[in-house]
Amino acid sequence: MAGYLLRRELLIFLEWERAEVAKQNQSLIIKSLKEILGQSHNSANISSLDWERLAEATLTIGSKAVDRIAFRLRTIGRNVGWDSNIDYRSLASVLHADFNQGRKLKNVSALRRKCVKAIIEKFELANGLARDRLSDVVSRSNFQKWADELFKVFVESATVKPQFHYIYKAEWESFIEDAEDYFFQTVDPWSGKKTWPEYSKLKPKYEKFLEALITDTSKTNLNWAFEKVSSSGIRDDIVINNGVTVNLKRRPEYFSFIVKIPSNFKSNFSEIPLALMDLLENNPGFQHVDITQIGNESNQIEIQIFDKYEMKQINEAQNEILNYFNKRFN
Repeated sequence: MAGYLLRRELLIFLEWERAEVAKQNQSLIIKSLKEILGQSHNSANISSLDWERLAEATLTIGSKAVDRIAFRLRTIGRNVGWDSNIDYRSLASVLHADFNQGRKLKNVSALRRKCVKAIIEKFELANGLARDRLSDVVSRSNFQKWADELFKVFVESATVKPQFHYIYKAEWESFIEDAEDYFFQTVDPWSGKKTWPEYSKLKPKYEKFLEALITDTSKTNLNWAFEKVSSSGIRDDIVINNGVTVNLKRRPEYFSFIVKIPSNFKSNFSEIPLALMDLLENNPGFQHVDITQIGNESNQIEIQIFDKYEMKQINEAQNEILNYFNKRFN
C-alpha cells in the first residue's frame, strides 16, 4: 500500500477502534446497570434508550456528573413509577463512584485518538527525501520504519512541547503495533484465509479497565434505596432472609442503621457491637462508630456513623452489616 494512502487508512482504523472501545464500554456499563438496578421494582420497564442515556451519563466527567446521573435516574423513575421519595442524588453518587473505570477507559481512548491523529496529520509537512520515503510503498517489513519517519516529522514540526513528546511516542508505538496486526494479517496456507479475519478483540490496554469495572460494580447493592418510603420520610425495614430488619436514618451529625433482631433468637448480644466496629473499620474504613442498645431492648441496636462519608461507603457498610447478621443468625 502506498504511504500516502496508508495515512488515510490509519485514520479510518483509529476512528473504528475508538468507536469499538466506546461500544464495548457502553455495553458493559448497561449490563452492570441492569444488574444493579434490576433489584428494584419495575426495572424491566426501562426502555433501551433510557439505559443508553443513563450509561452515557455515568461517563460524564466534571462537576456536573452526579447531577446528570441524578437527572437520568429521576426521568426513569417517573417513567416506570419508582417511589417519588427516592433520594436520586444519593443513588447517583453511588453509581458515579462505581463507574469510575468506565470514565478512565473513555479518557485513555480519547488520549490515544488525540495523539495519533496529531502525528498522522503531520504527513503533509514532510518534504524532500522524507516525503518520498513516506509516500513510497509500505509493507510489513518497512511499516515500523515508515512509522518512525512520520513521528520524526511530527517532532520536527514543533507543535507540541518537547516535555510531552514521550506521551505521544508511547501512544503512537502502541497504536502502530495494533495497526500492524490489523493491516498485515498473515494467510493460512491450508485455508487461504487470513488468520485474524476480524479485529474484534480489545488489547490488554483497554481490557484491564473493563475487568476493573466489573469488579467495582459486582458487589453493589442498592436495595436500600428502593425500599418503600412512608409519608413521614422513614424507610420501611430491610428484611434479611432470617428475619433481621435494618432501617436507615440520615441525621445532620451522623448516619445510622437501626437493627432489630427477632426476639426468639438466642445469642450473646454483647459480642455484636465490637464485631461490627471491627468490620466497619476494615471496610469501608469508618473510624468513628457508636453502637448502642435502643432503650431496654437487647435485640435492637443503633449503629451510628460519625465519619464524613460518601454514599458509596454507606452502601459498603450496609453490605457488611447485612452479611454479618445473615451469617450470625443463619
